[in-house]
Amino acid sequence: MGRKKRRQPNSQQSFCPFVDVEGKLQQAISLYQAGQLQQTEQICQQILRDFPQHADALHLLGVIACQVEEYKIATDFD
Repeated sequence: MGRKKRRQPNSQQSFCPFVDVEGKLQQAISLYQAGQLQQTEQICQQILRDFPQHADALHLLGVIACQVEEYKIATDFD
């Protein structure tokens, strides 16, 4: 009869941006623990684009910078 079906929400889709950020952060931590520093850094940078003062993402980037002996980068976060 021309009715549109109602779209069911995806159970993996979040309506709260903070849930997505926390999921990304958990992914970054897992990658860090696996030694994937470049991927960890990329995810933290993505988080910081939306939430520039996200403490955990900033901390993890600082840890990575110290680990690769980029001390200037580790202290340059504003």
